[in-house]
Amino acid sequence: MKRTKQDHRTTLRMGRPPQSLLSNLAVGVSLSQEVGYQRTAFSADTWTWEIRPIMDKKISRWYLSFNPALDRSFHGPSVNKGVKFSPNFKFSFDLTSAGASPGPTARNSRPRRANALI
Repeated sequence: MKRTKQDHRTTLRMGRPPQSLLSNLAVGVSLSQEVGYQRTAFSADTWTWEIRPIMDKKISRWYLSFNPALDRSFHGPSVNKGVKFSPNFKFSFDLTSAGASPGPTARNSRPRRANALI
């Protein structure tokens, strides 16, 4: 749990289980949850809980993910509204795997002197 003076929210997070437990599955599976407090200056609901099951798959250069969120307020005006469901999808394509490179990063590979015509 990290916190700085500028933070307005304190959270506790849990993430992906060890890969050894998931090695036989066709998709990646994890469960993320967040229990947090935030000051009323930032949200009327001060104590909230979010649980997010995550299922993802990488196929070649494509990445697919389904991670719906279930949100619940424990203190504030949304307490009586119950659990809120938010579906989330992500589809992406990795352009950098095609052999593209940002260039050399070694210290010896400084740019050559540029010549300018005036």
